[in-house]
Amino acid sequence: MDPKFSKSGATWGYILSAQGRPSAKRQRQEISLHGVIEQVWCDQFEGQTTRPRKHLIQREQLLLSVN
Repeated sequence: MDPKFSKSGATWGYILSAQGRPSAKRQRQEISLHGVIEQVWCDQFEGQTTRPRKHLIQREQLLLSVN
């Protein structure tokens, strides 16, 4: 995962727990290698859909905060 930088220069991360994705623990370990320790948004997706935006509340909050 590549680190992302907000307008403030702070590093942030996003973890999506879902079937077929690495475990949340492994994702957190991966992003910590890029210096992301505290500023992490996390969503857990359960179900079947091709348009999960309404289910990914933290993702939407993250996108709003960096725009």
